[in-house]
Amino acid sequence: MTAADKFFPSTQQVMNKLGKERGWGTYDRSAFDAARSFEGALYVGDSETVAQKIIHLRKNVGITRFMLHVPVGSMPHADVMTAIELLGKEVAPIVREEITKWEANL
Repeated sequence: MTAADKFFPSTQQVMNKLGKERGWGTYDRSAFDAARSFEGALYVGDSETVAQKIIHLRKNVGITRFMLHVPVGSMPHADVMTAIELLGKEVAPIVREEITKWEANL
């Protein structure tokens, strides 16, 4: 099961609850997938994908800090812990290495 498959149900649950309260339409998988695209606001996917989105922000927007909120809804605790572990052990090293190289060439 992919990260997106694990994260979608809890996100959908929360977004549909908020949507009902605020008069929004139903949050479906296509809306979720658009939000997790390279241009989207969700950082959900494999470590390389998440790292590349963060690197893109640094290079194009100038961010120097990145905070990730996990989870939006009722994701199982073990999955939350795995996401945190992957962020620290896989995503962060990719980002640090690429940004160090990029900044050295500025």
